[in-house]
Amino acid sequence: MNFEIKRNVLLKALQKFQGFTKEGHAIAVLSNVLIDAYENGIQITATNLEITLRNCYPAEVKKTGCVTLPSKKLFELVKELADETVEFRGEKGFVNVNCGKFKSRISSLPVESFPEFPKIDATAQAKIQSSLLKKMISNTIFSVDESHISFNFLMFESDGEKVTMVSTDGHRLSIVENEISLDKFKIQLTKQSAIELFKILCSLEEVIINIGNNHASFEKNDLNFVVRLQREKFPNYESILSSVKGDLFQINRETLVSAIKRVSLCSDDLSNMVKFGFEDELTVTSNSEGGEASEKVEIVGSSEKVIGLNAKFVLEALKVCENEIIEFYVEAENKPALIIDNGKYVIMSMRVK
Repeated sequence: MNFEIKRNVLLKALQKFQGFTKEGHAIAVLSNVLIDAYENGIQITATNLEITLRNCYPAEVKKTGCVTLPSKKLFELVKELADETVEFRGEKGFVNVNCGKFKSRISSLPVESFPEFPKIDATAQAKIQSSLLKKMISNTIFSVDESHISFNFLMFESDGEKVTMVSTDGHRLSIVENEISLDKFKIQLTKQSAIELFKILCSLEEVIINIGNNHASFEKNDLNFVVRLQREKFPNYESILSSVKGDLFQINRETLVSAIKRVSLCSDDLSNMVKFGFEDELTVTSNSEGGEASEKVEIVGSSEKVIGLNAKFVLEALKVCENEIIEFYVEAENKPALIIDNGKYVIMSMRVK
């Protein structure tokens, strides 16, 4: 194997794999990238068995062949090279990586030990705008709980008329829907898969999704991003959402965010609870051994309600809202609250002392 490639092209390519290829993996070859030099360029593949990414890049190939090299070491090396052409020349068990006056020799692992690229017998296919999918991820991913196996994923589904993305950590529920006609499907993406997919989507206008029994792929041109699908039981979010009722209050989003940020500084460090008292005005209060604080906020709505909520959960929901005025539904002290804007955000209440 022998090829030359521009340093900046290679650096941008290797950057895509750094989020899921780690040093010291129990299966050594999973810390490597597979580089396949073919007639018209090179193809780079990396996997951690949950996520697999493959993409092609322009290069001047003098001799075809395949090699695996340490992902992080190669990335750090290329990052320090001068902005010139980088040459790769393979030999048994090693690859010479040269750039200008710099010479190096990096050990490789057998290509045969690298996992095969996942094959997908698609049962459903969909084409979706990358900007829409990115927004759905960013508006729900903050509710994922990586520490709990049942909550460490996003539910992404289509009923044929709309697409929905949902996440929960057991204390809150985030739901985003968009009316778009696609094949029916239902898949689960781990938080890491969703984060890496988001990065990939940043460079694409649209993506084609192929859904199989065990994997789903997100493809465009020479890029192929594959995730292993999860099979965990997900809460009946439609039932939860339909059970949330209450009186409607309309509140200026930025004013509410500022008030919560200030008042929560005196909340209990463990519970992070802030009390919301609704009358003719909203009174946001907190108290702890370290002090107390309160602030009044103008609202539209006149019912008398009191509820305790985790300030962090409310702020994270408000952060992804887009409208100047948000809808805030409150039923009772022991019932969940609901925020509606570009999505629906259910937050479990906390006992008010």
